[in-house]
Amino acid sequence: PRSGIEFAVPPPAPAEPETTPSHDPLSGPPGRARAVDELRDPGRAPPSGNWLVVSGAYALPLAALGGGYYIWKLRNDTPPGVDIKSEVTSIAIAGAGVAVYGIIALSVGGYRNFQLQRWARRHRVVALPQGDGLLMGGSLALFSAVPLIPLGLSLLNSSNALGVTMLATTIAASAIGGPIMLGIGGRRLRHYHDGGGWRRRAPSFVGRGTGLSIPAIQPSILPAARGVTVGVAGQF
Repeated sequence: PRSGIEFAVPPPAPAEPETTPSHDPLSGPPGRARAVDELRDPGRAPPSGNWLVVSGAYALPLAALGGGYYIWKLRNDTPPGVDIKSEVTSIAIAGAGVAVYGIIALSVGGYRNFQLQRWARRHRVVALPQGDGLLMGGSLALFSAVPLIPLGLSLLNSSNALGVTMLATTIAASAIGGPIMLGIGGRRLRHYHDGGGWRRRAPSFVGRGTGLSIPAIQPSILPAARGVTVGVAGQF
């Protein structure tokens, strides 16, 4: 039997309307955030370190070949019975010092080049040549004539072919290769200082990014009864 007391049941709470995250109308569509990031100026590119790579690559064979040649020449020109241990030790120490510099220069230059490529990937740009490697190579080609021409002349007495080859190579590198590398390297260095040493990546026409109005174009070649059919399909 029903009792005379009734309990009032509260009505259900009204459902809250679904809220969507607000978006700033001045910032453009959400899908273009990545495009906006790519348009920001990343500043000047970090040094590439190519001049260290070039100088280190030049120092290692110079230490091996130069040290070996001078030790060989010292032994051949010294009369029998004369102690040349101190001279050989001095040449070996000098060659080892040049080799250590070459190893350090290659390591530091390679690390700086790695940092430059990582910077380019982070800012989505392409790092341009900075010209420092060509400037170092041209300088070495010019000044290499100072030790290598006397060396080539001394080799004419023992090996005429080797001496002529070294003289011709040294003169060509110093007179032709050196100025060309210095000219191109200087122009690239000016572009690096004026333009920052980078450029934007070319847009890809293969994929379609979110929120970007880049067309996706796909060429097609299909066999036909009398030859082939060439077509282009795209999404715009």
